[in-house]
Amino acid sequence: MADPLPGAAAAASGPPAPLRLGRIDYLNLWPIFHLLSRHLPEGEAVIHWPGHPNELNRALHEARLDVSPSSSFAYLEGAESYRLLSGVGICARRAVQSVVLLSPTPLEDLGDWLQHHPGPVLLTNASASSSALLRLLWQRVWKLPSVPWRPCPPGEGLCFQRPHLEIGNQALRLWLTPPQGWQVIDLAEAWHDWTGLPFVFAVWIVREACVATHSALLQRLHTALTAINAQLPTHLPELAPLAASLHGLSAKAVLDYWHTMYTTIGPEELAALTCFGAYATELGLLNGMPALRWFPAP
Repeated sequence: MADPLPGAAAAASGPPAPLRLGRIDYLNLWPIFHLLSRHLPEGEAVIHWPGHPNELNRALHEARLDVSPSSSFAYLEGAESYRLLSGVGICARRAVQSVVLLSPTPLEDLGDWLQHHPGPVLLTNASASSSALLRLLWQRVWKLPSVPWRPCPPGEGLCFQRPHLEIGNQALRLWLTPPQGWQVIDLAEAWHDWTGLPFVFAVWIVREACVATHSALLQRLHTALTAINAQLPTHLPELAPLAASLHGLSAKAVLDYWHTMYTTIGPEELAALTCFGAYATELGLLNGMPALRWFPAP
């Protein structure tokens, strides 16, 4: 990751520093950013900077980004430094197709497999929320034996022939074309089966320190995202062929995938986020469930 980000500071006598906006380069957010570029194009006022979720988590934490769609777990872990853009995120009620556990055996046999093949379970280092979700399901729902957890670069899990977590575009391809001999287990579906709730994979995180300096631009961003969310269902069919050509998938596969998720956070999603934080606290992954603070304030 480049450091510092382009345009991270402006001369004291020059124009205000631009709003540094993170962009997740995954298919799930592609239509959002495609439409957002019409409302808030990259230029002197706004810089778009791409990365996978954990890269953007880290950039927010290190004050190299001002606002970004990022892992819900990143907010829960660092809420004292952040606010959430009100009402927007990435959520799924059932199978999401792009957050999956690859297992060499059905879940009911995985405990026995691990006894005969001791070693780690690999967690893609691209996502904090998905990694925490897998660990919750592993212990609380599937009641599988304790294992070492090891980070793994995105897309490389199959090379190690171990159970592993994949997310994003690579996970979607594995869901659509499962590798021979491997089970592809959707974590959003497992969470819903357990809790009856949707799962909030991503939220839009704003650094508290930039709220005063970039209030007007943040308001423009929030207004644009709210409008995009309202219009998104009508745009998806026309955008699917373009996205499919860019990602090497069929337009039907892209459209089916987009229909697995939605982008509005309401009361049910807040309950799900609170539930996730409470379970993560019980497991020792968080120090506690923080307050949810918003921009703009309700």
